[in-house]
Amino acid sequence: MLRHVGTPPSLYRTAMEELGRWLTYEALREWLPHRREQVQTELVITEGTVIETGVPLLVVPMHSGGLMLWQGAKQVLPHAELCLGGVPDSVESNAGLVLLMDQISNGDDLLQVMQELAAKGVESRRLRVISALTASPGLKRLGETFPELTLHTACIDEELNESGQISPGIGNTTRRLQTLQLALEKSAVSDEQVAGVHVGNTLHAPERSFDWSSRSGMVVAHRSRAETTVEASAIHALCPAHARWKRGH
Repeated sequence: MLRHVGTPPSLYRTAMEELGRWLTYEALREWLPHRREQVQTELVITEGTVIETGVPLLVVPMHSGGLMLWQGAKQVLPHAELCLGGVPDSVESNAGLVLLMDQISNGDDLLQVMQELAAKGVESRRLRVISALTASPGLKRLGETFPELTLHTACIDEELNESGQISPGIGNTTRRLQTLQLALEKSAVSDEQVAGVHVGNTLHAPERSFDWSSRSGMVVAHRSRAETTVEASAIHALCPAHARWKRGH
């Protein structure tokens, strides 16, 4: 649906939203802070898992495609802080961050953000990157520069063309979503499900301590070297197969 050149903007948006929802679930289910708590059923007392909503969690959508992924991701992260103005000047030492990108080609944009976060003292273990599509050259650069980064994507394309575009790719996301972009930005700011929206660079998150290293994910880089790992969480909106390249395979 995302690949097809004839897909109308409304369906393109729906596919991107669905990817955002499912990829966010996959990215966070083993990483999001949680605790065990006793629950009274009709018969007995048992234990259940409760999400730790008091720990600061920031979501940074990049470009219009990242904002579209957020429309699906917010169903999984109703208490996250949405940062529309990019990375805040100051990030709490116990905050986790989710970066949303529609696609990663050569990795330049993400590398710039990662370097900015590293300068602010944000380690890779506190990050999750979610992207609808990635290219192998970009993954290779990211893996070499940030070997502990965890990235979840729906599909991996092998090549970039002479213009630096992912091939076969999903097209220019901004252009394909142009008719919906303004309405989306307005709805993102006013959505009642968002616990806090930061349009500027100031963040005030609740004080809550959590060791993000206990939720460290897979090391993500490129798929052509045995020293690294790539996990691709795929759904039928883009790629029908689930691919996982593990260390040594």
